Amino acid sequence: MFRFRKTNPDIAKLLEVTEKAQGLIEELHRTDPLNPTFDQVGILDGRENITEYLEHNEWGVAFEHLLYMIHESGIAFPENELLELHSIAKLNGPHNRSEES
Repeated sequence: MFRFRKTNPDIAKLLEVTEKAQGLIEELHRTDPLNPTFDQVGILDGRENITEYLEHNEWGVAFEHLLYMIHESGIAFPENELLELHSIAKLNGPHNRSEES
């Protein structure tokens, strides 16, 4: 399980991508505040939600919320960064139990 340390490279990457996604969402909100995307819970305040999840060692929930923000808002997000996030999740997720073998 992750421990919330900003020095953890995987957590640092998640926070970096969160900042990028939040910036794009805020930009969309400035240009189109009536967009129905903003009726959804956790879009505009996604950064705060993700930080809270990480503080409680809820890596998976934080990751899922970040993907929710990106996909539900319809922002144009670099595919290479999404692929990198998925790789991090695979390495650290619950299905990787090689350390228990």
